[in-house]
Amino acid sequence: VEGPPDKQRVIIGNRFVMENYSFPDGETSTYRQATDLNTTELVGVRLYRKPHFTELVLHELELRQTIHHPNIVTILGSYEDESYYYIVGHFHAGGTSRLFTSSHQSY
Repeated sequence: VEGPPDKQRVIIGNRFVMENYSFPDGETSTYRQATDLNTTELVGVRLYRKPHFTELVLHELELRQTIHHPNIVTILGSYEDESYYYIVGHFHAGGTSRLFTSSHQSY
């Protein structure tokens, strides 16, 4: 990864370019869109700040490698630098799951 996420352009794993575009932050992570340099498709990047969420990231990666469901985003790769963990998956325009659930509450 080249540079921290607050820069205008971040390259992740020599494959994904993340522009300075962000969805609302979740409690534990931030979700941003990026572009896959190999396919030009949009991807989603979940960023976790180190070292606070190391155990959470490892648990998410372990779970997501075993779950295969059409409604769960597939992970394309995971990367890290000095400050962040990056989990890259297929892009979902709805933002974070927290944002989705708060806007779809039933009474």
